Amino acid sequence: IILKKAHVMNFRTSDINQSVNILRSDGDFEPITVVEFFQRTIEKYPNVDALAYKDENGCWQKITYAEYKEQVEKFAKVLIRMGLKQRGVVAILAWNSPQWVMAALAAIHAG
Repeated sequence: IILKKAHVMNFRTSDINQSVNILRSDGDFEPITVVEFFQRTIEKYPNVDALAYKDENGCWQKITYAEYKEQVEKFAKVLIRMGLKQRGVVAILAWNSPQWVMAALAAIHAG
């Protein structure tokens, strides 16, 4: 196995409209957004388990990528209806849970 070392470039900006390159792999990988990566994963694996958690009775519950997408999109719509604008800010104060992960992705989708 031959691994290529990625070329890392650090940039800092305070302008939210300025793009920032964080990692460049010299053309080995196409850069994509979190939303694009999420959509591609859902298209490839809609019925595969994406998340697993223990419910209040200690039993494992699973969420497929299709279910995950549905919950993320519902919450993203709620954030937009609540007034979240593009490049807006969302603070998530919660315990580690599937809902926290869904809220984070919903904020990315909505804003």
